[in-house]
Amino acid sequence: MKELKFIVTGTHAYGPARPDSDLDIVVRKSDIQVILDYLTGHNIKIHQTDAQEEYRDGGFYFNIAFIKINVIIAVNDTDFMLWAGKTERMKKLPAIENRERRKELFNSIFNIMEIFSK
Repeated sequence: MKELKFIVTGTHAYGPARPDSDLDIVVRKSDIQVILDYLTGHNIKIHQTDAQEEYRDGGFYFNIAFIKINVIIAVNDTDFMLWAGKTERMKKLPAIENRERRKELFNSIFNIMEIFSK
């Protein structure tokens, strides 16, 4: 079987996770079909939010027991590495309670050249 690479990101990676927080994982676009085949083969339903449907490769959700898993699709290896770098940098910061501030920081302060040079 093909090796699947994934990154746990979001509050379960860098906090603060709450009991109702989604488990956010980033996977490469090239791995999506393997994941979808597995979920379909085990009768696990997927769904998308309106925001996910707006993006070309927007990802999807599925639930296992009481855990809601948010699959984020990295369109290529560079995008995957960018997610990994941003997540690692966020882990070095104190947990940010405000969700909007956390998203803003994740999306704005990282320079791709800085990430790949570390």
